[in-house]
Amino acid sequence: MLRLLFLLLLGGAVWWLSGGRVGEAKHTDQPEVAFQAAATSADAAVASPPATEEGSAAAAPTAARPSRTPLRVGAAEVAPDPEVARLIEALAAQRWDDAQGAWEALRLATGEPRARLAEALAQAAKGADLAGNLALLGADNAFVHSELGRQVGQRIAAAAKRQPPEQAVVTLTRLIEGAMRGPIEKGDAAAKEFVDGVYSALQRPLRRTVLNPAFLDGAETHEVLPGEALSRIARSLRKRGVQVDAGTLMAFNRISDPRRLRAGQRLKVPLVPIRSVLEKRSYLLAVYAGDVIFRLYWVGHGRDDCTPETTFVVLSKQERPDWYADGRVIPYGHPENVLGDYFVKFEHASYTGFGAHGTAEPKSVGTMASAGCLRMLDADIADYFRIVPHGSQVEIRASGSGY
Repeated sequence: MLRLLFLLLLGGAVWWLSGGRVGEAKHTDQPEVAFQAAATSADAAVASPPATEEGSAAAAPTAARPSRTPLRVGAAEVAPDPEVARLIEALAAQRWDDAQGAWEALRLATGEPRARLAEALAQAAKGADLAGNLALLGADNAFVHSELGRQVGQRIAAAAKRQPPEQAVVTLTRLIEGAMRGPIEKGDAAAKEFVDGVYSALQRPLRRTVLNPAFLDGAETHEVLPGEALSRIARSLRKRGVQVDAGTLMAFNRISDPRRLRAGQRLKVPLVPIRSVLEKRSYLLAVYAGDVIFRLYWVGHGRDDCTPETTFVVLSKQERPDWYADGRVIPYGHPENVLGDYFVKFEHASYTGFGAHGTAEPKSVGTMASAGCLRMLDADIADYFRIVPHGSQVEIRASGSGY
């Protein structure tokens, strides 16, 4: 009996000294599991935080973390993508050639690397002059797919308004060219609005330079003789190798009615080449006088990308054209005639049947829907038909990234 009492007293002493640790261990096991789950959740949040608006320079927000964070989370935070890090370094040093691709990287990056790159781009734009900002936009139009990139472009357009007009047309042409090189799909409303806005800004300096009869850089004058018509003057000039049509002269001299031409009137005759450039991925057709864009149109082209990338020459211009298809002649006005009111026929040694025309399906402009020709809105093909000269070049290309 005494031995049993001794054993009971000894067991109670052991339990009291242990402080009930067996039960406490069972109680504290659940909070430890909960902390590990919270740490794992924070780890995932840092690895893939929610994407921020590209135009924001603020860092991407992360989920609230527990008071104690495993070291692996901190390591993930300070290990940015190597390419993003390289671009950020180039931007900080204003090494624009090394920073090519920054806007594409911004489109592809996520989380903190994206926020850091957006901040670097914003700071680079703020610290660069006009030429630097143009260089910052890069070699293609990835910038138009970013709110921040469009803001930089808009600042360039605003700065061009303060330039002399002969410089502004060059600046705005370079900006449009950058926006042309790369994809702009029909539904890219923000990108299309940006392009239209820059082209609108180009109109005022154009009217004071390229489309000003008194501005004669790259031009000469012709004094109208009694009985001369614009068409006759244009034919005479083409024989000299000056590629103009009557409509070209109308545009450069602000002539709305050719019948009002008068003897002794001095006409501006552009000596720089008039040429057209279609960028297939953006569906933009630009018409140049020398190195300056003076017309810009949204177009459609061949389904399955069948419009060839080459350089054509304008062979002929046909009003109220018949259409030749599948061995048939489909007359103008017939429901099956897809050419509309105007057809500008292109010539090439290896490709036949290509040109630019109107369309009864305006919604197909901005898409690949034709048999290979360029489709244009009615007002645009009427204007293009008028100004583009016989013998002028039409270059078709697919520049820029193709994402």
